[in-house]
Amino acid sequence: MSRWRQHWGQIGVLAANDLRLTVRDRAALIWMLLLPLALMWMFGAMNRGGGGPQKVSLAVEDRDGGWLARALVKELPGERIELTEVHPGRVPPGGKQEPRPRTLVIPQGFTANVLAGHQQKLVLQKASGAREEFSLAAEAHVVRAIVRVVGRLAEGGTEPGAFTALAAHPPLVSVAVTTAGGGHPVPSGFAQS
Repeated sequence: MSRWRQHWGQIGVLAANDLRLTVRDRAALIWMLLLPLALMWMFGAMNRGGGGPQKVSLAVEDRDGGWLARALVKELPGERIELTEVHPGRVPPGGKQEPRPRTLVIPQGFTANVLAGHQQKLVLQKASGAREEFSLAAEAHVVRAIVRVVGRLAEGGTEPGAFTALAAHPPLVSVAVTTAGGGHPVPSGFAQS
């Protein structure tokens, strides 16, 4: 045991000597201590999290206007979805249209074709600068809305009155999502250090 104690004692002497030399050399002190602290502060300030989760922006262009297309649009809003309805051919005030990161296009004839049993394709257009994780979240949200609409069609038939009555009922099955463990959010910014 004394041999290990002797080695640790030598390591302690070396560390103390290195620390003494570093404190004397101002450039070494700046590079080894002050610069890393300044960089931690700078990156913490840049990555500071906002006030909660961000919302996914989704624009909807309903080219059909039928009752089933409107029902699909009603299913799209959510607590983390910022939904904007865009009317085709309408020029916004000022004549300049703001770029949209994601736009769901419901084609003309959607309601009639779905009720006739023809497959329909909705188009989710993504801008080149759109964040991929937000686009995936929007796509999952659109799929969820489609499943709810198709489920109501299967359960209540193709009559608008029966469809609306089913939409008014609370869902038979719901999923409660909670955080496992203590439920603490992942730290970001200064909270990481």
